[in-house]
Amino acid sequence: MSDEEPSDELRAQFPMSFGKQAGKKVETNELHAGFKRPTDSGFVPKPLPLPGRRLGGKPASSPFQFNFETKKLPDAAVEEQVIKPSPSDAAREAEARKEAEAMARMQLESQQKKAEGAQKEQQRKEKKPVSKGKGKGKRAVDQEEEEEDDDMTDEDDFVGPPMPMEAEGAEEDEETDMQNEAESTQNMLKVKYRLPVTHEAELKGHSKTVTALALDPSGSRLLTGSNDYTVKMWDFAGMHSDMRSFRSIEPHENHQVQALSFSPTGAEWLVCTGNAQAKLYDRDGKDIMTCVKGDMYISDMTFTKGHTHSLTGGQWHPSNREQFITSSLDGTVRVWDTTAKPVGVDFELPQKHVLKARNGRGLKTAVYCCCYSPDGSYIGAGCEDGSLQLWQNRNTFQKADVTIREAHRVGSETSSVKFFSDNRRVLSRGGDDTLKIWDIRNASRPIKVWDDLPNHVLQTEVTLSPDEQLILTGTSVKKNEGNGVLVMIDAESLEKVSQIGVSDSSVVRILWHPKINQILIGSADAKVHMLYDPTLSDKGAMLFVGRKSRQKREEDLQFGSIPIMLPNEMDYVDDDDASSARQRVRARKDPIRSKKPPLQVQGPGGGKVAGPRSMTQFIMQEMYRQDIGVEDARAEFLKHAKAAEENPQYVTKAYTKTQPKPIFDYSQYEDDSSILDRDMSTKCPNCGMKLCVCKFAAEQQAAKRHKS
Repeated sequence: MSDEEPSDELRAQFPMSFGKQAGKKVETNELHAGFKRPTDSGFVPKPLPLPGRRLGGKPASSPFQFNFETKKLPDAAVEEQVIKPSPSDAAREAEARKEAEAMARMQLESQQKKAEGAQKEQQRKEKKPVSKGKGKGKRAVDQEEEEEDDDMTDEDDFVGPPMPMEAEGAEEDEETDMQNEAESTQNMLKVKYRLPVTHEAELKGHSKTVTALALDPSGSRLLTGSNDYTVKMWDFAGMHSDMRSFRSIEPHENHQVQALSFSPTGAEWLVCTGNAQAKLYDRDGKDIMTCVKGDMYISDMTFTKGHTHSLTGGQWHPSNREQFITSSLDGTVRVWDTTAKPVGVDFELPQKHVLKARNGRGLKTAVYCCCYSPDGSYIGAGCEDGSLQLWQNRNTFQKADVTIREAHRVGSETSSVKFFSDNRRVLSRGGDDTLKIWDIRNASRPIKVWDDLPNHVLQTEVTLSPDEQLILTGTSVKKNEGNGVLVMIDAESLEKVSQIGVSDSSVVRILWHPKINQILIGSADAKVHMLYDPTLSDKGAMLFVGRKSRQKREEDLQFGSIPIMLPNEMDYVDDDDASSARQRVRARKDPIRSKKPPLQVQGPGGGKVAGPRSMTQFIMQEMYRQDIGVEDARAEFLKHAKAAEENPQYVTKAYTKTQPKPIFDYSQYEDDSSILDRDMSTKCPNCGMKLCVCKFAAEQQAAKRHKS
């Protein structure tokens, strides 16, 4: 029975993995140990009390403030009072126990030192009569006894842990205390805000500043754009520890990438570059459609079908997969509909609405950024004149519904605008090194202004955490003038909570995805920094961190010539399902499927199209092979004059024998000038005109001729 194979009934009673040797399981801490970030100790905020805990023997106060108008606490504060201790609280209790044990050890060592001191004192008293006074004066002996008594008194009065003996040890203890305080603060932020900043993974692939980030709704596919003119696509599920992108696209040659955005379904994505035309791609990076370019010679932007200047931003509608917006230096924000009928020879997408930004004098002003509100009911734009202009998203658009003049310094290039979910509060990141929060119901002045936030990159962003408890922004500095940091601000108290050093250069783009709970940062060092926490984050960086790429084996090698298939030689799978218009567009872009225009015919009969010749073309080319267009036509014609006179071949030859010889009478010939002078010298006696209009003079002349 042992040599026989088990029956199907017996095998069905056990799982498929039964009897297999399990691979070596790697602990999570060991897997992510190489990606753990050092604790930032440069900025230590005020400690935030944990819910349900006591600090210093007093009950911990709630981080939410009491509302004196409603005379009650907010709902979040009530919910926070019943939060159960988290695993991090247990860790803090373990640390407290360790500190208590360390204190007990120090007290035990102090008692041991006291006992040793007492034993030495007893030995000294026993030896005192023998050694006292030998070779010393009385004064020296008394001084020695006083010093020994002082030493013993100091040892007897000492209570608690011993003091540090050297200054270097004191500095080390101070650094350790600061680091411990920073770690405790980080743990408290982790508990309150679910802040995933303990570990960091770096995605390398670009060569210049990362200026655009986009992550699909599922959190599995990432898009990054840069000043190196490329868009790179990353698939977390298919990546390994080498962290490489699977595709690189250059939407417009030699144009920097300004913005990227996924559709709500994640099936398409939008890219805006320094070109005036935005492009749409599918999830796999295949070009779908291009927006039309407007006529730059039309002054009124309402009558143009698209942007006329470089794009500065763009975003897909949060819930409508058929609508997106783009902003441009032509002073407009345009709304596009993917279901609109394509126009032009290249079947490009036309716009749906035009939103014109105006400055205080009614003239157009460049738009540097644009965004939707979370529910898509508002459209916001940051303009060159320092203003914020907001429109309600409806079927018709006129002037801005809300305009905040002088929100930032004129010409400071507002780099980012962000709405809260209540559609009342708006954040603006200005090029004047400030961050401001506004209430559009009373926009005469900002609610709060944060200064000293350097902004030297046009795409420096401000964003919110998924639960809108934190405001995040980065600082961008000039090259070799410092390091950029990630600044975090509490949205309720409007106070700075923490700041994190990410790279040695500027922090430009920030993206906190709610599904995977990870923070992605695009920086000026051409890297994408992914901040995560193994205990709070899900998927994302945790899918490829520590995953080794498959090793090549000898069986994988292939011998012989391998056919190389070019992309243009392979037919797309969905060509049959596409419309005839789409197929013509693809055929026109394909250099093989599209045919070269026929060349012009050289020689006589030029201007004709090459191809099957007609009978007339054949006769003309056979009879007149020589090129006569470069010679004198009159000279060529006179060459045949003598031959035609001697031997006529056409009409004259038929009348040579029957036609009489002409004889001309030149005796009474008068030229036209003499006749005209004679007629103009006399006037008509009937009408009195030199040129008779009554025909009397003509009748008289006819009568004279008749008589003669």
